[in-house]
Amino acid sequence: MIAEMADLTIPPPGTRNDFEIAILCTLKTEFDAVEGLFDHFWEDDRNYGKALGDTNAYSTGRIGEHDIILAFLPGMGNVSSANVALSLRSSYTGIKLSLVVGVCGGFPFGMEEQEILLGDVVISTAIVQSDLGQ
Repeated sequence: MIAEMADLTIPPPGTRNDFEIAILCTLKTEFDAVEGLFDHFWEDDRNYGKALGDTNAYSTGRIGEHDIILAFLPGMGNVSSANVALSLRSSYTGIKLSLVVGVCGGFPFGMEEQEILLGDVVISTAIVQSDLGQ
């Protein structure tokens, strides 16, 4: 099956607050892989800017019919992730869905004693810190 390219007759987002989907990646290889899925890059056409004090690196584009903000985390860990998420929310206030994509930490057994392994897809409505105090 051949994937359909983005419909460029749909206008780009008017402002950065019109973006509703964000994807966050920790590793450059993950960022590059997701960026490779973009059908069109909006920064080629316009600069959406970001909030004062936001030091995140973003790429803006479209995958299919969805306008996407792609953020690169400058480091691993809870503090880095929290800082990127906070700045992202201040710059792009219309975000309704955020996806953390790539290799991430895991744990040997889930709620029903099922092992969670590398390559498994985990869907959640929240992130729970499990290394508190370590």
